[in-house]
Amino acid sequence: MAITRGVGPIYIAAEAVQSNNGSLVGTTAGRSLVAVCFWLDPASNRTPTVSVSGESDMTIIAGSKFTKEPAADMSGAIFYLANNTGGGSKTITVDNGDPSGYSETAVMEYTGMDLASQPDNSTSASGTSSTATTSLTTTTASALIVAGGLNSFAEYTAGSGYTLFGSGSLANTLNYAEAEDQLDMGAAGAKTVAFTGFGTNWSLTTASFKASGGAGTTPKTFTGTDSLAGGELL
Repeated sequence: MAITRGVGPIYIAAEAVQSNNGSLVGTTAGRSLVAVCFWLDPASNRTPTVSVSGESDMTIIAGSKFTKEPAADMSGAIFYLANNTGGGSKTITVDNGDPSGYSETAVMEYTGMDLASQPDNSTSASGTSSTATTSLTTTTASALIVAGGLNSFAEYTAGSGYTLFGSGSLANTLNYAEAEDQLDMGAAGAKTVAFTGFGTNWSLTTASFKASGGAGTTPKTFTGTDSLAGGELL
């Protein structure tokens, strides 16, 4: 089943406060939520909580986390709720753990994600080139990639094949940040993730998500000289 966008995105900013929330209206039960979150983290010791009314808290993807982007002391990561069991209007609350803290978050609903087994893979990266880029290897076919980019110089544009959640959408008070996605990455393998449009310190948070309906790893192709191992079926 192909992954597609549902409702959203919504954007939640908390400036000089510990938490803030937003309402994602019209969600559908049995779909998934993904959040791209950046937060002020000068001591590299905070991880926000992203909660969804009537549901379990969203899960942080540890491999997607970058710590303390050098220009703005910001960290970032991707969070997800694999199965929104209730649907309807959902209040999304981001608690950054600091009474005088700062965070900015974008949340999108998706349909067609595997509800039982997520994520597919994740990575983070940082650098100083004019294009923020990294490579992420998807392990399943038709995976969704979601990425967040942060820099201190200028607004992002989407990388080739990607679509921004919404240009200029995040708060951009301490930095410039955007979120993007690509809905179907095709066959499993190494994929390029990128943002463009600036030339200074940058950091990326990136994760891929499995599609539902048995979109597994790339199948083995047998040739006339191949033999089957014990118990292996064609």
